[in-house]
Amino acid sequence: MFVKNEGLFGNRLLTARYNYQMQEYSYYLEFVFCGRIGTV
Repeated sequence: MFVKNEGLFGNRLLTARYNYQMQEYSYYLEFVFCGRIGTV
């Protein structure tokens, strides 16, 4: 992790964006996983 005083807001924005992408990815995995179980 890089800590910059001038980039605090930018780091928060990046972290929020990363968390959102991971949440979306986990939803996708859950959908695919449940879908495969549903078909089988």
